[in-house]
Amino acid sequence: WHVVFFATLISAILSQFSQPSGMKLFKMHLPEEQMQVGMSVYQTVFAIFMVLGPILGTFSFQAFGINLSIAITGTAFLLSAAALTFLPSDRKMEEENGTTSLLSEMKSGVKYVLGKKELSLLGLCFLAAGLGIGFIQPLSIFLVTEQLGLAKENLQWLLTANGIGMILGGAVVMIFAKTVAPQRLLAFGMVGNAIGFAIMGLSVNLWLTLGAQFLNGLMLPCIQIGINTMILQRTEAAFIGRVNGILSPLFTGSMVLTMSIAGVLKEQFSLVAIFEAAAVLFI
Repeated sequence: WHVVFFATLISAILSQFSQPSGMKLFKMHLPEEQMQVGMSVYQTVFAIFMVLGPILGTFSFQAFGINLSIAITGTAFLLSAAALTFLPSDRKMEEENGTTSLLSEMKSGVKYVLGKKELSLLGLCFLAAGLGIGFIQPLSIFLVTEQLGLAKENLQWLLTANGIGMILGGAVVMIFAKTVAPQRLLAFGMVGNAIGFAIMGLSVNLWLTLGAQFLNGLMLPCIQIGINTMILQRTEAAFIGRVNGILSPLFTGSMVLTMSIAGVLKEQFSLVAIFEAAAVLFI
């Protein structure tokens, strides 16, 4: 099990390199008016494979066993890396003057975020959303077993409903991307998720809970596309990595904080109270 945790740690670290790099590629190769549409297409494709991945993975595991399934996963990552070789060559976005240290890079990133009101408010948005997600993510299984009184295996249907919502949400945003400002898209997504969380916390009916999960999935692309588009539009290419390096840890750190205390809070309060608190944080 030590190897499993170590592999997960390495994967999480490397993903922090890939995310800002991918956003910088959007900045480099897309005109500003196409960024939101581009992010919508990206999110839709991502959502499709978020749904297909577990289905294909389960089939692979049942048919071929764990060793071959892991080998297929590794091969898929290698093919992904190979696909990146077809991207256009990097071009210099700005002249680099002298060498910089990690500390100075972090300081300049923090200064840049604090100097832009939109990015500072986006940081608060990341913080509140992370706290809300951290409350409910570890407790979703209890919605199935305690709130709905079903076997734990039924959690897959909640995840499926969420995934289908993500696909449809990405497609809908893609259609309206040019006509809706990213900050409105983000606010709409946050309110939609708050409603979904509130319903999930109160519901004792499977279909109502599935509907709320579908709503959450439908609204998630609005949040992700709105956030990424705002960062791309309001950040110079040279600072995209640093801005991501400031904002992403706000979300992840706050989520880890509330995830670590979610179990304790469940002992003190009801599931309803915790889910409604998450809804308030999203509001």
